[in-house]
Amino acid sequence: MSNQFNRLRTFIVAVLDTCTRFTEDLGALVMREPPKFRAVMDTKKRLWEQNENITYSFIGGAPCQHAKVKTIMAQWSWYANLTFEEEPSGGTIRISFDDNDTCWSTVGKQAQTIESLAPTMNLSGINSESTDITPKERGDILHEFGHVHGYQHEHQSPVRTLKFIKQGILEHEDNVNMSKKEIKRNIYLVLSTQQFSNYSRFDPESIMMYPIHASYTQEGIVIPHRTQLSDIDKAYAVLHYHRTTPHENAPDWTLERALDVLQITGSYMDQMLESRGPEGIRELFSRWNTSM
Repeated sequence: MSNQFNRLRTFIVAVLDTCTRFTEDLGALVMREPPKFRAVMDTKKRLWEQNENITYSFIGGAPCQHAKVKTIMAQWSWYANLTFEEEPSGGTIRISFDDNDTCWSTVGKQAQTIESLAPTMNLSGINSESTDITPKERGDILHEFGHVHGYQHEHQSPVRTLKFIKQGILEHEDNVNMSKKEIKRNIYLVLSTQQFSNYSRFDPESIMMYPIHASYTQEGIVIPHRTQLSDIDKAYAVLHYHRTTPHENAPDWTLERALDVLQITGSYMDQMLESRGPEGIRELFSRWNTSM
């Protein structure tokens, strides 16, 4: 009986030790790999408060890379009533420049859930020796800061019209360094209307579009790398982070114009104009989407 008991005790200790090591390894993996799930607006709980001050800092990178980011990210503030303030380290948004990784970012307030020393965004391919900003660099920076503002990928919109060919995506040279899971998550997965209620008609001009090659879809459509904010991108920013007075660099972007671009009319338009506050507008916009 004693031998049986000892064997049983040894077995239980071994199982508990394995479980402990598995839990520790899993926890380390979660901390090491922040979510990269990526323009559909995210759920309201991930959107920032009106006129919120968001700190950011750089993890490595050259001065000219930092300067490019500051120049381009400022374009979002022409439409969204958010303020970004640089900190030497430990900002809410932490930007790395790892060329061995892809470009990615957490979405909205998701950045607040990431371990404090880990990046919440990575920008690869930003030239560290030239002050000139290439169209691709501009597009990548605008795209990732779209995620910061709460935008999801446009090509994953619940109302997209594209019919993707999975094998064509998997075999394209642009995706050879991505796993099947990453390709599904970032390209052809359709976002659920139950999870994401703030979305507009499909916008192929959106900065949140990935480049689409002819082999990706049944339609054979080609969408180039987007390098500018579309009117719908701007309208979303105005709607969800409303400014009482338009920015001097975008004086025509009033709430009225945003509603017109998004084709919101009738009683919903009237209620949004009367509400003016971001929480009321976000809720009304969700209801408007549901009613369509």
